[in-house]
Amino acid sequence: MNAIIGLLKWLNVVPVPLLDIQLPIVRARAIIEANRLGVFKLLAEHDAEGGLGAAEVADKLGLSSEGTALLLRALKSSGYLKHRNGKYLNGRWARKWIVHPDRGLSEMLKLQSVTYERLQSLGDNVVSGRPSLDFHSKFEKAGTEGQETYTRGMQQAARMFIPAVLKSADIPADAKAMIDIGGAHGEYARQFVAHYPDLHATVFDLGGPINTAKKLAEEQGRTERLSFVAGNAFQDDLGENWDVILLANFIHLFSPEQTLVLFEKCLKALAPTGVLLIVDQFSGSEGGIKAQLFDVISLNFFNVGGRAYTLSEVHDLLAKARFTTVADRRFPPSVPGGLIQASR
Repeated sequence: MNAIIGLLKWLNVVPVPLLDIQLPIVRARAIIEANRLGVFKLLAEHDAEGGLGAAEVADKLGLSSEGTALLLRALKSSGYLKHRNGKYLNGRWARKWIVHPDRGLSEMLKLQSVTYERLQSLGDNVVSGRPSLDFHSKFEKAGTEGQETYTRGMQQAARMFIPAVLKSADIPADAKAMIDIGGAHGEYARQFVAHYPDLHATVFDLGGPINTAKKLAEEQGRTERLSFVAGNAFQDDLGENWDVILLANFIHLFSPEQTLVLFEKCLKALAPTGVLLIVDQFSGSEGGIKAQLFDVISLNFFNVGGRAYTLSEVHDLLAKARFTTVADRRFPPSVPGGLIQASR
């Protein structure tokens, strides 16, 4: 269906604005709600039995029969479910990207419900040039369901990036100390210390994410050579002599002025031979075909006070902060981002 719609849009013989608005809105909400209601998880549990009928899904999840039937049909037409012998099963996208134990993004999809609601204020942001809410304070407080969903969702997203980061980053051979600023879930820190046997990593974030990071570490039993410190990267001391400073999907939450301040603080905190690693979703033509997607996603970041930066914008900010050596590292097309490495 997507290929046919794409062709019709290219030929310009269908009302493209309606297709770009109504269909994606309904499809997105259907996926979000199916995930929240447990549809994909339930079907995964019954995969060996050949799936479930619509009435069975409705009964097991306590949903209306009519609403469930319409939701499952919409998901099938969108490619997320299959229908065989009167029963529904997860399609290949749901199997790989939602319910898979290692790469599944079910928690990240829960977070998209927050994004969906939040973006209703995008028009106000475009008019005022300012975010309509204090995004960071919203997730600073520990123990809230939204904060934990955010942290767990970002952990799942991080797993898409980490193998490429470890392969692309040029870490000093004698590196001993790393700080992951805005590290929230601690997944980068865990993977780095597993990859570099002499490295100790400190996860630095606001109080709420740090509490969730500790909880995740206890659940997963991976706490060796890890420390967790609660603080504000703009207000608190970052320490000194770090061999590695990591900013992973962090600077897109902030304005250029704030990002410059952050880069200046990172330079002061680096060891003489240390490196700053900036992992993010870079926009602009210089970023290749993926950047076209990030040009759109940038509006999501703008809604909370940031933006998707171009590579040259980040280079300029690093130069202003007095970093002298800067190199770009491209990730494979399947990884939604890239890496900029900087040093003194």
